[in-house]
Amino acid sequence: MRRHGLPTVRPGARLPMAVSGLLAIGAVVLILRASPPPNVAASDPPPPPTFVPTPIGPPPGPPVPTSTATPAATASTSATPGATTTATPTALQFSLDAARVAKVHNRGDFRGLLAVRRGSTVWLMMYYTLKSLPKQMTRLTTYTVKYHGKILFQISYKAPIKSADVGRRSRYTVYTIPRTASFGSYVYSAALQIGKRRQTKSWKFAVANHDRESSAANP
Repeated sequence: MRRHGLPTVRPGARLPMAVSGLLAIGAVVLILRASPPPNVAASDPPPPPTFVPTPIGPPPGPPVPTSTATPAATASTSATPGATTTATPTALQFSLDAARVAKVHNRGDFRGLLAVRRGSTVWLMMYYTLKSLPKQMTRLTTYTVKYHGKILFQISYKAPIKSADVGRRSRYTVYTIPRTASFGSYVYSAALQIGKRRQTKSWKFAVANHDRESSAANP
């Protein structure tokens, strides 16, 4: 008995070639529709920030110009038509205050690690104060880790610095202690260069079996 649509097939019987072809095409369509879309590569996460607000008091105010004119100079200026007063240009003044090997997400409170375990990720931090800047200049920050005088890690960053950056600041880079690092004493050196002036600070720490943080939070 034949019904409308496809012919009735007894168990074990072979389908006609045309019907088999239709079923195969339908299966391919179903497979294509059910196939998931191709994987889309996720974009790389953004790099971590390299600035930490430092809760160490407000930045100092801008420099206040002082008058050094004498009475004689004042009289001379007022007697000469068209005389002008020339202001002293602002000089570059900054200080590199401290270097620290700190825990990740440090609050910028000058605390540092005296001992670090192998494989630990830390922040190599530097604290500095920009007091005055005559014009926009270039800032170069360098982070160096040494073991027995041998450089194990070093990286530098160059960026513009302007008068709006006056104040107390902290910056850092991420560093992971190698799992093969030898136990013993290490030195982290921070260097800050603005224009042609350069200052450095160092922090001693050890690679040990347990982390140990400094109790003092002063530079």
